[in-house]
Amino acid sequence: MRSSATSRRGFPVKVVIVESPNKVKKIEGYLGAGFKVYATAGHFRDLPQRDLGVDVATMTPTYVVDEEKAANLSRLKSACASADDVYLATDADREGEAISWHLAQELRLKSPKRIKFIEITERALKAAVAAGGTLDQHLVDAQQGRRVLDRLVGFQVSPLLKPFGPQNSAGRVQSATLHLVVAREKARTSFKARAYWTLAARYANGLTARYATANAAGELADVQFPTEAEARAVLARAAGPHTVTGLETKDAPRKPKAPFTTSTLQQAASVALGLKPDATMELAQGLFEKGAITYHRTDATALSDDALTMARDFIAADYPEALPPEPVRYAPKADAQAAHEAIRPTSLTTTPEDLTADESKLYALIRARFIACQCRPAVFAATTITTTSGDTTWRARGSVVQFPSFLRYLEADEDAEEKNEKEEPRLPRVATGEVLAVSSLDVARKETTPPARFTQATLIKEMEKAGIGRPSTYAATVKTLFGRDYIAEEKKYVLPTQKGFIIDEALCAAFPPLIEAAYTAAMETALDEVAAGKRSWKRELLSWYRDFETQLSAAPPKIEAVAKAHPELASLVPAAPQLTDRHCPLCEKQLVLRGKKDSTEKFLSCSGFPTCSFAAPEDFTVHEKPCPECSGALAVLQGKYGPFARCARKDCKGRLDVSAPGSAPCPVCDSPTRDMGKFLSCTKYPECRGSWDKAALEKAKKADRHCPKCQPKNRLLVQRKSVKGTFWGCSGYPACDHTEDSEAKASGAAPKKAKKATKGKA
Repeated sequence: MRSSATSRRGFPVKVVIVESPNKVKKIEGYLGAGFKVYATAGHFRDLPQRDLGVDVATMTPTYVVDEEKAANLSRLKSACASADDVYLATDADREGEAISWHLAQELRLKSPKRIKFIEITERALKAAVAAGGTLDQHLVDAQQGRRVLDRLVGFQVSPLLKPFGPQNSAGRVQSATLHLVVAREKARTSFKARAYWTLAARYANGLTARYATANAAGELADVQFPTEAEARAVLARAAGPHTVTGLETKDAPRKPKAPFTTSTLQQAASVALGLKPDATMELAQGLFEKGAITYHRTDATALSDDALTMARDFIAADYPEALPPEPVRYAPKADAQAAHEAIRPTSLTTTPEDLTADESKLYALIRARFIACQCRPAVFAATTITTTSGDTTWRARGSVVQFPSFLRYLEADEDAEEKNEKEEPRLPRVATGEVLAVSSLDVARKETTPPARFTQATLIKEMEKAGIGRPSTYAATVKTLFGRDYIAEEKKYVLPTQKGFIIDEALCAAFPPLIEAAYTAAMETALDEVAAGKRSWKRELLSWYRDFETQLSAAPPKIEAVAKAHPELASLVPAAPQLTDRHCPLCEKQLVLRGKKDSTEKFLSCSGFPTCSFAAPEDFTVHEKPCPECSGALAVLQGKYGPFARCARKDCKGRLDVSAPGSAPCPVCDSPTRDMGKFLSCTKYPECRGSWDKAALEKAKKADRHCPKCQPKNRLLVQRKSVKGTFWGCSGYPACDHTEDSEAKASGAAPKKAKKATKGKA
């Protein structure tokens, strides 16, 4: 950085570097003259793709610059070299801190200023610039620890899964998440339903009460009978009058939920808007970049004093009865990142502009939850009616809203997906001592139900509960499991695939700790303590690696044993590539027969890959003529409309028509046709759109009926359909519109709909 640089307008040059290019224009507009904003477009330096990139003796990583980001990095170097000050404004989380650290390392910045903001507003940005600080090395170390740990697991365990086919992977977070899904499915499979019986008394005034007895705490509870005989024995004792012996109404407050975190937003968006987690995160990213909401990757429920004031001012003006005397503060999670804030709107007085329809819906959900979280509890009038008959007791419960409070703004929440019980009904008016007329006494047989499958949203909720992963990884982890074909979705519910079951079994056999949620959560906690400066990340990883290395060396035979125990895996594993006696039309090297991923189809590719990238279907041939564009080889392929030839080079668009001549001339212009598989097409297409459907042509030839208006062309008549039935029409339509009815009587012009239905094809 230089000390006296100025812009063209005379202002000092201050460079601000963010992650997303979508933020650049808005941030430059807020910061004003003298500031120039650039973007890294995410990570630009990481561990190498094809090497481990970690010295396991010291846990020292080797980082390389992404080749696709090299040009942008050079541009950043040039900008920083002529700047008075450089502000590193990457995202305010571990990943963002690490990107800033990599920038400082790669750009050789001596004293960059680290600025953090959780909302893209003029006030927040200027405050962040004014409070610019230094990089948090502890946070950087925590990210490095996670990255190296994930590399050691994924890079060394994934190759061991080759017996189960290509493209398999294991990971510290993904494997534990897969195990959650597999364990839930196994619990469902092993679940044995148990029958039980319940009793209900239905009264003429519409009231329904259930048989109840006092539990260990002395409170009435509905009874489940193990046999129908026991239930009917109680029913017999309730044959007498049913008298109201208890009537109690009391206030039941319901508190609003905390403002959204990443996981609760994903869950609520699934319930209220039907959005998948990755779609929710994509929309939230857009809202953040447009300045509509605060940072969306957070596990914190805290709100700043400014945010609390904003919400309270709104409620005071809009619904003062719902405003509590003091701000509502929510207790943070033990492992939440302290510097973060919950997801909330940046303003309640202005409406964001340029939002898509889906962004607007998600924004409305976030806004409503934020306002609701600062309201008083809603109050319900909960009523319990007790009746007795002989020595039996029956209970009915209902509730009505007395004071809606936050329910005025928000009703759907992330727990609604798991709620099975129905809303408690309104109860009819009764008086203590009143004898109720009984309509019926019912015995109902029911069964216990297995644990429900996860949805994508409830899976993320379970991940958070178990301590697996962090806000930035939840949606990406689930997406990876789908991409690997380890899990599938059935009517929005997640279940493991055959492959997922077997991969989990192999990992359970070879790496038991890897799939245990408690083990993964303990590792997350240790890395959180690294972020707090309480532990050394390299020391933690060296200690962990000693046990892991032992498991790694013992793993191959265990995984092989699982593979041998599942012969059905043969259908999942494509045959090994086989050399053929055919040669590449581009470089003359031997062609290799390979299997397609997730398919039984085969294809040929050059053994010289990646130097030569030729690939084609197994049945391709080489045409005798050269490519009309580059004079290279032409590969003849079978397409949807018959054979065609294309240049063997991917970067050449040369093509040649190799279709066979048609068996009949064009019915419209009498030109030759070419065979396109199921139909014959005019060689003058697209100037002439005449064609013959092969089946229709054979039928017309067999009928041997000719158009009387088309002499001497003597065109055939073809049978067509209209809303009024079948008729015969000239095959030369639209050049000739002659039609005849099914009895071959001339009828002039065909019905308009009939002509439209047959337009362009004989």
